[in-house]
Amino acid sequence: SPRRTRQCIRDTVVQRHRRPTTSSSQDIIVETSSSHRSFRASSMQPRPRLPLPSLFTLLALALPSASPLHVFTCRHTYESTLAEELANAGVPAAAVTTVCPAVVSVSGELPALDPTYALQWLPCAAEVQGASVRLLADAAVAACGDALLGEAPRGALAVHALVPDLLKGGRTPRLLRRCEAIADRALERLRVRHRSARPLAAGEALPGDAPRLLLQLLLLSPERLLVSLSPCEQGRGLGTWPNWHAPAGLASVDVPKSTHMPSSAYRKLSEAFDCLQQWPAPADRVVDLGACPGGWTATLRRLGCSVIAVDRSPLDAQLAHDPRVTFVGGDAFAYEPPWAGEEGRGVRTWMVSDVIAYPARAVELVRRWGSRRWASRMVVTMKFQAGVDWAALDEAGSVAESLGYDFRSKHFFNNKNEVTLLLQLRE
Repeated sequence: SPRRTRQCIRDTVVQRHRRPTTSSSQDIIVETSSSHRSFRASSMQPRPRLPLPSLFTLLALALPSASPLHVFTCRHTYESTLAEELANAGVPAAAVTTVCPAVVSVSGELPALDPTYALQWLPCAAEVQGASVRLLADAAVAACGDALLGEAPRGALAVHALVPDLLKGGRTPRLLRRCEAIADRALERLRVRHRSARPLAAGEALPGDAPRLLLQLLLLSPERLLVSLSPCEQGRGLGTWPNWHAPAGLASVDVPKSTHMPSSAYRKLSEAFDCLQQWPAPADRVVDLGACPGGWTATLRRLGCSVIAVDRSPLDAQLAHDPRVTFVGGDAFAYEPPWAGEEGRGVRTWMVSDVIAYPARAVELVRRWGSRRWASRMVVTMKFQAGVDWAALDEAGSVAESLGYDFRSKHFFNNKNEVTLLLQLRE
């Protein structure tokens, strides 16, 4: 009976509640394991008379797992690199599993980590199962609970629909429409109960320091869904973690085909700006080191910036004739900006670099520009010859921190055997 189904669900115990009806039966299975929680709902036609949402409220009583499940997404083919990074951070190898291409899970407690090779993080994920969009959405809502959602302001909740195929770069990711339908239904239900799920009024914006919540729904198969509800940490100008803005950590970086872009490298810089949620303004001073052929310079010009482009090789002809592009032929590592030595230097200045060089040279670049305060913000690509140079990556972070910069490194979807260093001068 419904009364019997309201009893508390004990951890590590599987209980089956069957409610007979005159024309059908309804089973609800709730499982909790040592690695993560699992909720499963299945139905037979015709549908039972009692509305399923009222039954699914019992799932919210499930006790938290003693061993939480954390899920990271990454660019496909980089799962082993992410696992290596987690091992370097002290995560036991036995706790790390490649769930499917581009998805890596960690069972058990996890220290505060923002892995370079993780595009997105789904903290404390619960698995729900159901045979339909309605069942999966209702189970996902029940898994969220009320504690976090009830305290946040209006507009604080973002909902991301995810599928593994998103991380492969396909134009029509498998199962995405189904996952979006689940997310739409779940959000509709949450808006009835929580103001944090309701949209802001037209023209209204969420304050920059306002708390942000992220509900992520990762559909692994038509009937298996991972659900993660978590706050997002604001990274002092270096973006949020988990990424509140971009589902799976994937920025929208494509430009119209009619737009002249000298190379596809522009996507990396666009991803960096989207991650930071900061873009150079037209009045900012901007230097592009290693600019040839001009993919990054073209990105900056689309933002309305005047750009100093430095490289030994010539710039794309169209950019070379742009009156707001100043080309300087020479060594990017020896270049000094026009404002070197000025009082108040480094204010509203950007240095971006996609120079092809050894990792140690990227560290040298960060040290040179950071010690002289020539830039308040930097976006620098560190390129590798073979495997990841973890020592150089750690050194870059240590140098940045010692010079008064906040530091973050990310392997974006459009990065290959390289990572992007993000720096911002502390106020």
